[in-house]
Amino acid sequence: VLCDGRSPIDPRLIESKNSHHAGIFPVGIGDDIDFARLEMVAAWNYGFTTYLDNEANITSSIERLLCKLSQPIMKDVRLEFGRADLHDILPSKYPAAYAGACFHLTGRYVNPATSAFSVAGQSVSGYAGFDFNLDFSRSTETNKFAEHMWAKEKIDELEWETDIYGETMDLREQLIALSLQYNIRCRYTAYVADYETEYSNVTDDRHDMTIIPSSYVISSYPNPFNPSTTIRFYIAPEDVGLVKFIKIYNALGQLVAVLDISSFAAGLHSVRFDGRDYFGQPLPSGQYFVRLEIGERMSTMKITLAR
Repeated sequence: VLCDGRSPIDPRLIESKNSHHAGIFPVGIGDDIDFARLEMVAAWNYGFTTYLDNEANITSSIERLLCKLSQPIMKDVRLEFGRADLHDILPSKYPAAYAGACFHLTGRYVNPATSAFSVAGQSVSGYAGFDFNLDFSRSTETNKFAEHMWAKEKIDELEWETDIYGETMDLREQLIALSLQYNIRCRYTAYVADYETEYSNVTDDRHDMTIIPSSYVISSYPNPFNPSTTIRFYIAPEDVGLVKFIKIYNALGQLVAVLDISSFAAGLHSVRFDGRDYFGQPLPSGQYFVRLEIGERMSTMKITLAR
């Protein structure tokens, strides 16, 4: 399907008609793309998105995509956990697995424990299954990045709903609550008034919430990017000396790159990320998480590298 990037298609309608569980893999070219609609169509139809900028070699990029799709490992993927207290698992539909591709699963649990975990599905040679043990830690600090990955996935899902099907009070309140709790900016908190004090219209029965701006990552452009992107961030005066690095994590939570910003003063700044790891090697296509740490606080943003 070819269009100008602004399609009226309804992701829910497509999913309801997809009785054969066909994988849909949208390809977006350029910057003026309906990202929310493409992401939602792919997520609900066993696929993933590919983004190319205007300077990309479209022929070779599509050839790489088709090469990846020609090497299926497992479809109709099912994940089974040996416990019943898991909730808010994202994505709600699991994509098919292809050689050279990956996807991550995030969720929440109530009680710490070690539990069995199984991955199963249809491979080219028939049914296949794999069993593992997972440690659901009681520590709130070990692998702390995981909760921010979940929060960002949840925010993305809610913003898809808002973009495509319209704003509701429930969606708005959920987005604001997640944004404030995890210090991840959303459409309702992505602004700074005066660098001193902001007032939101979020209220409860006890008090009004006052948002005090602190250091955070603002945006990156272009995003998706190839081969580099500019990350914009803000350092609050009280955080000067506390902010040392911007860290880049891959979708598995592995630290792949560090940008030294210890010499920056208070105010708005930008730094360029060239899409390379510690050793100067180009990172593969995929989703990455930009994290600015301020003591025990942190601000996280998702970026996409599309080679």
